Amino acid sequence: MLIRPLRLTLSLLAIAALVCVVAMATYQISRQMGMSELQATGRHRLDLYAASLEREIGKYAYFPATLGLERDVLDLLARPEDGRLTETLNSYLEQLNERAGTLAIYIMTRNGKVLAASNWRRSDSYVGEDLSFRAYFKEALDSGNGRFFGIGTTRSEPGYYLSSALVDGERTLGVAIIKVGLDQLEKSWSTVEAPVLVADENGVVILSSVPDWKFTTLRPLDENTRSAFDRTQQYNRRALQPLGVRETALLGHGARLVRVARDPQETVSTFAVAGPFLAQSQALTGTPWTLTVFSHVESVDEISAIRAAVAGISTLLLGILVMMVLQWRRHLSDRLAAREAL
Repeated sequence: MLIRPLRLTLSLLAIAALVCVVAMATYQISRQMGMSELQATGRHRLDLYAASLEREIGKYAYFPATLGLERDVLDLLARPEDGRLTETLNSYLEQLNERAGTLAIYIMTRNGKVLAASNWRRSDSYVGEDLSFRAYFKEALDSGNGRFFGIGTTRSEPGYYLSSALVDGERTLGVAIIKVGLDQLEKSWSTVEAPVLVADENGVVILSSVPDWKFTTLRPLDENTRSAFDRTQQYNRRALQPLGVRETALLGHGARLVRVARDPQETVSTFAVAGPFLAQSQALTGTPWTLTVFSHVESVDEISAIRAAVAGISTLLLGILVMMVLQWRRHLSDRLAAREAL
């Protein structure tokens, strides 16, 4: 009499163990497949984002150098006291800025003083300012060209600066600067579910589809870097607080699992901007910047859990069915044995 209850208990334990094994295996396999698909999607998004940003910047890459072909520009740098020429060049830069859709265009002497600017009519015009401390100015004098992302010291307006040395023969007379806004590009990014950001060489987020992420940092800034920012006023003395990205696992092909600890109430977004993500990064050609895409992993976990539950329930039902069939066959066998005994 004790054999059957014991056998039934062992059978139930075996079924329970099988259900656990099948559910766990299904979850792991489903999650691996989901993560592989997520990585493939992330790489595709990286390529699209990088191409859109490089295309936007590339439109203006040679713009500053072309100003060196304008005779009025070189003449004003040679005769900065010429008021008539200054007025003519201001008007020209104003019209050029409107046609190009840039934020500002201006000409600086080799000492860093702004001689002419497209915003010369404004009360906060750059004309007359000394911007010799700006990195794009120094780079242009040293190497011929400069690239720089920063926040303007006059209007606190972020933008991408492209500069080029203005040369007449063997002499460098000054520097031409184009300031480009990337707001429209960011707005186009914000329509995609996966958050994206661009960080500079110091880990400062300079572009992002999540407004609250801008001008945060991916890693702590050392004192030397903060001192350099104060000196160049690259970010106009912004606080630059950490974004709160913590790496939890390293995957293949440069992908990694991270957790963003940002308080979701700090920003308004259609999509989740905090929690676990699959992060994938790539360097941007021609810049020291890094582009990173954050893909949501919660959907992968949810789908894997559902599949594991379905597999576990199916295994449980199949196990119970097999056990019932075996019990029925054993019952028939007992009845036959009893009949033969009689």
